[in-house]
Amino acid sequence: MSCVNNVGTFDCVCDSGYTFENNAGVKSCVQIDECDDGSHECCAVGCICSDLPGSYECTCDSGYETDGTDFNCVNINECDTADQCGTDAQLVCTDLEPFFSCDCNPGWTMNVDGGGTNTCVNDDECTDNTHNCCTHAGCSACVDAEPGFTCGCESGYTGDGTSCADVDECDDGSHDCGDTAGAMSCNNLVGSFECVCDSGYTFENNAGVKSCVQIDECDDGSHECCAVGCICGDLPGSYECTCDSGYQTDGTDFNCVNINECDTPEQGSKSGLFFSERSGVMDHH
Repeated sequence: MSCVNNVGTFDCVCDSGYTFENNAGVKSCVQIDECDDGSHECCAVGCICSDLPGSYECTCDSGYETDGTDFNCVNINECDTADQCGTDAQLVCTDLEPFFSCDCNPGWTMNVDGGGTNTCVNDDECTDNTHNCCTHAGCSACVDAEPGFTCGCESGYTGDGTSCADVDECDDGSHDCGDTAGAMSCNNLVGSFECVCDSGYTFENNAGVKSCVQIDECDDGSHECCAVGCICGDLPGSYECTCDSGYQTDGTDFNCVNINECDTPEQGSKSGLFFSERSGVMDHH
C-alpha cells in the first residue's frame, strides 16, 4: 500500500494486483487471485494459471507448448518426432490433444516386450476365426496373410470367397465337351460338369479332344438280332434287325422265323420240282 497526498487530504493506494480493504478503520491491500476469479488471460485449453504476489503467470500443461506469447499454449504433435512409438514399420503414431497414442495397423496387434519396446505381431484371422470367409461347399480355406487374410472359391465355383456359387459350365459355354449339337451333351454338376454321350455312342478323350463315337453293335456283337435269319444293320446311335430272304419277323424287333413256302399251293404244281421245306431251298427230283 502507498499513500498519495492530495490537496487537503490523502489517498491510500494499493499496487496493481491488490484490492483495497478498510476493516473497521484498518486499511489493507489484499492480493487478487486472478486465477480464481477468472480475471486472468491464460488460454482455456492447455494453460495453467498460477497466482503470484500482485500478479499471475500462465504456463503450459503437459503435452502443450507456448506459441510465443505469455497467455497461449498449443498442442505438441509428438508424432513429428521420428520413431516416437518405435521402429516397427507397422506402428502408427496418432497425435492427441494432449499427448499421443501408439497403435498397430489393421491386421496387427501391439506386443510390448519386457524392455518396453513396442512391436506389432500379425493377427492370424484364420486361426482365431475372425475372418469372414465362407465355409460352405465351394469355399476354399482361409489363408492368412501379412496383414489380413484371403478368401477364395474352389474350381467350378464363382464368388469373392465370402460367398461362392456353382458355375454352370454347360450354360456359360466354359465346358470342353466339344460339339454338343451332335451326340454329346454337357451335364452340369455341383462344382463341375460331365460330358455325356447319347445312347448308342461311346465317349472318347483323345489328348483332350472329347468326342462321341458311334457304337457298331452289329460289329461288336452287342446287338440282340437273332443268330439265324436276321440281318443286323448299324444306324446312327442304334441298329436295326431285318429278316434275310426266306425269313420273316415273328412280330418282335429282334427275331426272324423261317417262311414255309410249301404252305403256298402254287409251289407244288411246278412240273419236275419237289419242294422240300428246308429253309426255302428247292430240290430237283
